[in-house]
Amino acid sequence: MKGAYVQSLPEPDMKSYVTVKQNPFRILAKPKYLKRLLALFFLIFFVYFMDYPFLVIPETWAKDVLGYSGSLLSQVVFLFGVAGIGAFLGSIILRPFIDRVDRRR
Repeated sequence: MKGAYVQSLPEPDMKSYVTVKQNPFRILAKPKYLKRLLALFFLIFFVYFMDYPFLVIPETWAKDVLGYSGSLLSQVVFLFGVAGIGAFLGSIILRPFIDRVDRRR
């Protein structure tokens, strides 16, 4: 509440509703959700499409430009793989700490 600069929250607006028993995949076929689902699919596709060369280029560069082969090339591939996995896990692990260190203060 300090970050939002408010003293108290407003009272909740309680509403009652009935849950309809239907297939959840049928709900995703509605135009509203289908647009969002397709947008998310294309976003993930293009992020992967743009990220894939960066996962492959360093190994190709080490082989063709630097002339590494055998165990040295294997070690380079392993280290770049560990770096890729570390970047992914690091982004997940840092998530709780990012909210504590906010630049908007």
